[in-house]
Amino acid sequence: MRMFLDMIAVGRPVNNLIAGVTVVVGGMLLRDIPDNTTLLFASLGAAFIAGYGNAINDCFDVAADRLNKPGRLIPSGRLTVSQGFVSAVVHVLIGLAFAMLVNVSCLIIAAVTALLLYAYSAFVKRLLLISNIWVAALSALTFLYAAAAGNSWEWGQIRFTLLGAVFAFLFHFGREIIKDAEDISGDSSVGTTTLAVKFSPESCIRLAVIPFALLACVMFAAYLLFGLSISYLILSILFVVAIAVIYIDAIRSKPVEQVPAHLQIRLKLLMPAGLLILLAARYTL
Repeated sequence: MRMFLDMIAVGRPVNNLIAGVTVVVGGMLLRDIPDNTTLLFASLGAAFIAGYGNAINDCFDVAADRLNKPGRLIPSGRLTVSQGFVSAVVHVLIGLAFAMLVNVSCLIIAAVTALLLYAYSAFVKRLLLISNIWVAALSALTFLYAAAAGNSWEWGQIRFTLLGAVFAFLFHFGREIIKDAEDISGDSSVGTTTLAVKFSPESCIRLAVIPFALLACVMFAAYLLFGLSISYLILSILFVVAIAVIYIDAIRSKPVEQVPAHLQIRLKLLMPAGLLILLAARYTL
């Protein structure tokens, strides 16, 4: 029983829940919202595909995780790499099955996402900067998958969901750069050339400001171009201020080696706020 539970846990169910909720929100951003059953199947498909990505990544990343994340199931020895691969296969098959129940477009996007997740873990992760862009793009694909659930690609139908994809790309791009700084010990030990290994953790922290600044610009541009509400603008300003405060607090109050982890945790807590801002854009016109 414990092994069974561990094979579920290696997919990181809490993170998968976030992926599922993101798809539901993405569907709610559409002009014509899919029915509840469609949204449920789409969200479950995304959750299991995300679980596959987490499991397969842990299988490939076990050497680095012995330093970066020694408490995880595979590096700690509670699961073998083979058991991790079995868990990944089960996750992806269930995810594809749920996507197929939605429509062909969702199935295609889910299958492509699964291939991209495998490619990332197998070799893209070692490519300087491309790996960061790759993960950010995978995050944006969650919103495109949600758009596919609506079975229409008209601009009026998907414009807010596409806005969510842009937001997700820039936000996760910044987080991935910071994650390079957090994982520098394990990455350098296995010869993975990340931005932090190539330059320094401090450089990563400074560089990550760029995608967050671009995110702020896109949020303001959306307000002007889409004619969005004051509620959206206020929430956007608060969101940007929150990122700035998190940065300043981390840099001022934490030792340099603790800053990346501090930033990662607190930025992750802002993700629900980002979804709320997108809903404000859609429903407070």
